[in-house]
Amino acid sequence: MRNVTISQRAMKAMETLPRDIQVRARKAVEYLQTDNDMAIKPAKLQGNRNLYIAKLKNNYRIIYSRSNESVNIVDIISMDKVSSIMRSDK
Repeated sequence: MRNVTISQRAMKAMETLPRDIQVRARKAVEYLQTDNDMAIKPAKLQGNRNLYIAKLKNNYRIIYSRSNESVNIVDIISMDKVSSIMRSDK
């Protein structure tokens, strides 16, 4: 079982999400804890960082980084904000 940490940004985002997206986000975290990444169909984001993105539902995505033993949830966003997070985290 992997150690999962959730950033302040992701926690704030979780509070503002619609209820059904919150449920899907919690399920995604469970998959990441149990080392079942493929269940959320992640894609590696371009660039030098170890960031992955996975679809929660239609317009919502979870962004996370991972190592052998841990996962860090970076943010939960709508697709129109994907380019802004890529610019702000460099």
